[in-house]
Amino acid sequence: DYNRLQLSAACVLSDSGTIAEESTILGFPAVTLRSSIERPEALESGGITMTDLDVSAVLRGIGYARAGAGVAGGRSAAVRPPEYSIPNTSERVVNLILSTAFQHQFWSGLR
Repeated sequence: DYNRLQLSAACVLSDSGTIAEESTILGFPAVTLRSSIERPEALESGGITMTDLDVSAVLRGIGYARAGAGVAGGRSAAVRPPEYSIPNTSERVVNLILSTAFQHQFWSGLR
């Protein structure tokens, strides 16, 4: 439901740390209301616009984002950064879970 809401929005405004990946991968226009971002490749690829909280900057950012990725008739969609195309993700997650599960007893003693 949340993804459908984002995909149907004229533009998503968020301070979420994952909005950069979501907007770039799913191709919807988004503005991050932050002054810095952990994923600069999303800015470089055009997948997201960063404005901070200044009202005039947010309004300009919305216009820019709507003219961009995911909007019919706008500039070409953002190119997905290579960092977002990780092969065998499921296997990597299983390996992480298994690797950390074996450490549970040790880590639980650290509290």
